[in-house]
Amino acid sequence: MLTAIPGEEYGVTFADWQQAIAQTILPAPQWLAQEKHLDERMILESVGRVFGYPLRETLDLNLIASDLIKQIPLLLAQRACILPLAIDDDGAVLLACSDPFRTEIQAELDRRLHTLCRYILVPHALIASAWPRIYAQAHASASDVLDTLQDAPLE
Repeated sequence: MLTAIPGEEYGVTFADWQQAIAQTILPAPQWLAQEKHLDERMILESVGRVFGYPLRETLDLNLIASDLIKQIPLLLAQRACILPLAIDDDGAVLLACSDPFRTEIQAELDRRLHTLCRYILVPHALIASAWPRIYAQAHASASDVLDTLQDAPLE
């Protein structure tokens, strides 16, 4: 049972969250921040406190596992508001996430990844700005491998 409402310290109500989750244009925390004239980080920090998710305000794009990027298509990442980061010591996939309330997509992630996913809250703008570079790198390296295979003699 939920004992606290994320953002209630800023005047966010349960009805506000229902509205934020029901709309599908923006990640719910980002939408709420705009509606309530708050900083998205404030909402994410509150969500993290209530649900136990860590919050990061930076991403080291050089540490992102490209094999994870290849398992989650860009359109799915955009719909889920996520960026795959790494595999944790216990085998869980760490996902940068700006909207942990997009539960309808969780089944698709489970099907693709075959393991537990853990969210790390990250502001949406940071995730969105990383998508082009990370997905371009993942596809470029895949293209390099295909080019190498095509040029290799068959034995």
